Amino acid sequence: NANQAFEQMITNLVSSNQQFVVMVCDKLATDMKPPVPNEELGLIDEELTGPHAESIAVRVLGVSPSALSFLLKSLMERYPHKTSSILDLDQYTMHMLSIANHFTVLRERVLEFLVKQIIEIDAEISIPDDDDQEDLFFDLDDSFGGSQERTPSDAVEMAEKLDDLMNRLFDFCNHQIDAGKAPEELVRGQLRVFDSVILTTQKVKHPQFLLFFICSKSPTYSQQFLAFLVQKIIDNSASQLTKTTAISYIASYIARAKFVSPSLIHSTLVTLCSWAVAYAKENSTHKDDFDRHLMFYHLCQAIFYMFCFRFEQILDRTTREECLSTFNLISIIQSSLNPFMHCSPFVVRELTEISRELNISKLTSVCDAILQRNNAIVAQNRYVEASFPFDPYLLKNSSQWVSDNYCSWEDRGGQEESSQASEDYFDLSGSVPDDFDVMMSFTPEATYDISIHFPRSPVY
Repeated sequence: NANQAFEQMITNLVSSNQQFVVMVCDKLATDMKPPVPNEELGLIDEELTGPHAESIAVRVLGVSPSALSFLLKSLMERYPHKTSSILDLDQYTMHMLSIANHFTVLRERVLEFLVKQIIEIDAEISIPDDDDQEDLFFDLDDSFGGSQERTPSDAVEMAEKLDDLMNRLFDFCNHQIDAGKAPEELVRGQLRVFDSVILTTQKVKHPQFLLFFICSKSPTYSQQFLAFLVQKIIDNSASQLTKTTAISYIASYIARAKFVSPSLIHSTLVTLCSWAVAYAKENSTHKDDFDRHLMFYHLCQAIFYMFCFRFEQILDRTTREECLSTFNLISIIQSSLNPFMHCSPFVVRELTEISRELNISKLTSVCDAILQRNNAIVAQNRYVEASFPFDPYLLKNSSQWVSDNYCSWEDRGGQEESSQASEDYFDLSGSVPDDFDVMMSFTPEATYDISIHFPRSPVY
């Protein structure tokens, strides 16, 4: 037919004369945008030039490998602005991913570019810095405190775009892994994208869940992700912000990922607790210097946060006395650096209450004594930022890729049945996921032990 003949003509043109490559790539990238719909007639499939342009692009790249870089450059330059319609963003993203599926050499660069675009949209969805941070971290896992009035309509529109694009990326990564299209290289590529784009962006809320999802596909991927984060912490060339961010990612990942094995949870906690104990001993004479010990307080808060989520599961595998002895939790809390004074009051309170509920009387007594002592101190206190990157995923449609492997916070003030029924998620795209599973489960044991690979304390 005419389309096939036209495609063959363009392919022959490019293969016979390379000077037309740039012009053809520019035109193909432009044609991948949907045309402006006619208000009276609407937009029908036959009017979409994108699939035709994509088909030609695949054929051109097949006969002219040099066109790869030119086409990618053109696609990036013509990618729709974040204020464009959902249709424009969705269709253009679909075509870019389809081309990356045909030519895996483009995959990492395409994913990195798309993650950057998603981060820009993600930034438009602001979660207010609320003084009542209890809602932000524990109370029903509702980062908005259930108040829809706080989110303007433009943020809702951005959330719908973000939800759609995240769906596209989740689906693409899932297909790449299930189809066996160099999944190991996909993981390594996504770790590089995470390192260069996501880890360096503060308060990002959703793009990091791509790696969360990928890691759910294999225990090996979880090991690689945690090892990458630990390496960031002990990297002398890394900034303090990078280190504290990596600590937050470790804490949030261990707390939220159902698929992380008990042995990996154990070795991660042993490693971080040993670092905290060693640092406290080495700096026992340097008190009352918040800035100097900032990394230590971040480390302690991460430890407390992980125990808030995982204490009960840890006690399924060990006695209370063995647990306290293994992790030296009491030594950390009683440190002269007084981590309870500078960690999030809500994290500290939850740790204390959980120890009480689990009948760890020795730990409860220590927590109560430290809190009572700190309350008697009359001084303006400083706290480390309580930021946990894998806080609840609030986009309805794309949450399907996350929810089954995600640990939600249980309302420990009441029975489990009433706790789940009372959860009231605020969904940025109109309605919210109602099937988050609050039960925690584990994959079979993994043999990877972080404490063996990273035994030394990081240089703060």
